[in-house]
Amino acid sequence: MNYRRFKPVLTFSCLLIVLASHAAESPFAGEWELTLPGPGGNAGWLGVQQQNGQLGVSIMWRAGSVEPVASAAIDGNQLVMTRKHESELKDAQGHKSTVVTIENISCKVEGSAMRGTSIKPRENGAGEDVVEFSGRRQPPMPPAPDLSKVKFGDAISLINGKDLTGWRLTDPHAVNGWSIKDGLLVNNPVQEEGKHKNYGNLRTDKEFEDFSLKVEVRVDKGQNSGVYVRGIYEVQLIPMADQSIPTIWALSTAGLNRAVAPRRRPVSGKPWRSRLSIATSPLS
Repeated sequence: MNYRRFKPVLTFSCLLIVLASHAAESPFAGEWELTLPGPGGNAGWLGVQQQNGQLGVSIMWRAGSVEPVASAAIDGNQLVMTRKHESELKDAQGHKSTVVTIENISCKVEGSAMRGTSIKPRENGAGEDVVEFSGRRQPPMPPAPDLSKVKFGDAISLINGKDLTGWRLTDPHAVNGWSIKDGLLVNNPVQEEGKHKNYGNLRTDKEFEDFSLKVEVRVDKGQNSGVYVRGIYEVQLIPMADQSIPTIWALSTAGLNRAVAPRRRPVSGKPWRSRLSIATSPLS
């Protein structure tokens, strides 16, 4: 695995849900980079579009895919949204049940700055989690660079083949399923019956700017992984032949999750695959 200069940046991409809104252009319209609380800060993204009096809103919160919100409206000087969460719980007898919680998000804008609050009931019904977050308007994307003129420095190896030196969990409170085995970086997130362990993502200690990243990966059937570029854009890594993965995910294998399809599909049946992800604009 070779990695060259990288600097995580808070940005989002979006899918849209069409909802009624005001005809005038909203101060919320545009793309917003969100800074969410957590160790070292977490990334998020909010996309708001307004066209022909219709409001379209989508969001990504810390990790995963950009999703349309369940509902959205502009109430005075606030953008108010709801997100629907479903989780499966199992009792002591092994009976499964689905718990639905509704998260309420509200935010205000002043110039190019955003402040917001998320209120989400806990799955066990014992209270709610309140999260304060901030954001800024995302600047326009610069023109694509001419990669034939880009020169990178000497390659560095991010894995020493012995231990996790140079790496740390994005959330130090999460369970670490990562280790080095036979010179390989391996993740083994084993769950116990009746319990759910929150396993963490791994990131480099160092931060880089422009970079060229080469990764060799092996993902078995039923598994789902990825590499987050700049801390937010996920290059999807799932088995090509795995029919259990939803189609919308499979279409993004080796591409940006639910956003950009890969230029070339990886060859099915090969246990190891190479990925080359290039980012040459130091977004800020």
